[in-house]
Amino acid sequence: MLKLIKTSVIGPGHISDNLPNQDAIGHFITGQHWAIVVCDGMGSRVNADIGSVLAVQLIKTVLKKSDFNASPKTVITEFYQLWLNTLKKRAIKANDAVTTVLIAWGNNKGNFRTFQLGDGVISSKQQVYSPESSDDFSNITTGLGLSKDYSDWVVGSGVLSKKNNTLLLMSDGISEDITDHCAFTEALESYSLNKSSRRVKKHLKNMLINWPTPFHTDDKSLTMVILNDKK
Repeated sequence: MLKLIKTSVIGPGHISDNLPNQDAIGHFITGQHWAIVVCDGMGSRVNADIGSVLAVQLIKTVLKKSDFNASPKTVITEFYQLWLNTLKKRAIKANDAVTTVLIAWGNNKGNFRTFQLGDGVISSKQQVYSPESSDDFSNITTGLGLSKDYSDWVVGSGVLSKKNNTLLLMSDGISEDITDHCAFTEALESYSLNKSSRRVKKHLKNMLINWPTPFHTDDKSLTMVILNDKK
């Protein structure tokens, strides 16, 4: 059984400034495939919340009809162009709707693919699929609407198994405060096993609202997939 969990909370900084949550999250499960997505709208852009919500919606649309074995560049180009065209129809400049992108896309055999543009982390219990924090990449904020280079994307792949059965996607409002992302993923998995998705989501939401880092201000979002759980 595949369990997909997602939650997002608005940051204290946005609450005090009367701004919306600029993160967006999503998932889907079909007969053959599943996906989890986290997009973090760039706070300095006036339509960041629109950009992130549209990105999640359109990524799901594209992945549902795409060949799982399609090249990363083909998949990325298709949903990026769709995102640009949709913004244009709404008379919104892409530069005003910049958003980061985290995607995990898998099939019913346990294989998965990852796609990342900008900040945040994709992690399992055994491996981080995002750039190391010491990378130059981590010091350059980019996203849809800002980057025009395929080389800015980080793509990967893996297999979910009995020993490595969880993937976690987290926005930088979470990931920047975590020193060991694999251990964090394992801790969330340990709590989540054999519990209902509703109960887990409630726990995670409370954790994000009461985030222990002093003076934290950012929105916080995560999505998680667990393979072979009993609930």
